[in-house]
Amino acid sequence: MKNNQIITGVEDVSNLLMLNDLAGKQGKKINVLIEVDTGMERLGRAPGKDVLWFAALVKTMKNIRLLGLMGYEGHAVFIQNKKERKKTALKAVKLLTESAKLLVKNGIPVGIISAGGTGTYDITGKILGVTELQIGSYVFMDDKYTPLVKGFSNSLMVLSSVCGVRDDGTYIIDAGRKAISSEFGDPLVGKKRILQFSEEHSKVEGTKVLTGQRVLVMPTHCCTTVNLHEQLHIIDSKGSVKTWKIHRARL
Repeated sequence: MKNNQIITGVEDVSNLLMLNDLAGKQGKKINVLIEVDTGMERLGRAPGKDVLWFAALVKTMKNIRLLGLMGYEGHAVFIQNKKERKKTALKAVKLLTESAKLLVKNGIPVGIISAGGTGTYDITGKILGVTELQIGSYVFMDDKYTPLVKGFSNSLMVLSSVCGVRDDGTYIIDAGRKAISSEFGDPLVGKKRILQFSEEHSKVEGTKVLTGQRVLVMPTHCCTTVNLHEQLHIIDSKGSVKTWKIHRARL
């Protein structure tokens, strides 16, 4: 960790004061980006004067180093109509870049403007002033993103086994909600949507399988599916397999 630059987002006064105090006790300086609410209504200072006020406060902290601003147009990334997605994303990021201009006008340097997601990378990435994209899902993709974003392939699958074949034209696999996220809808097995999703099992349409056969399940949300597992098995184009441990943040 000695060679890594850690940057944390801030938007709350009490949290800022705690960070400043902690850094002081350690004899360190903490790098921060001010989070700006660009329309997702989750976290962040209000664009414009509120960001300027908070930035001025950050600059008074002896143990805090302000590097810039960050925002996330998450409310735009899943809009199916590309024109509407672009319109919403541009409106959101403009709130971020205009806030940055206001800070600079008032003598507060802004080196980083961070925004964007996998669904808007090709929109936000072309906006003048944006220095960093926060994309992540493109590495894996999923059934939610694939119809929206071109140029990336699905690489994340959950390997499951057929537990039994039923007479009603369905079969049961040994992967359920504890193995695959379903917040964006039920996953796919091949081209078939899961019919019934339980804790440990799922029912799938189709009988052209055998008990014990392995099947691949495509999640609808890669992020929260990865979070359910301890390892990733990486298979390259030559069929070589490597195992990567999934590290979770310790709070």
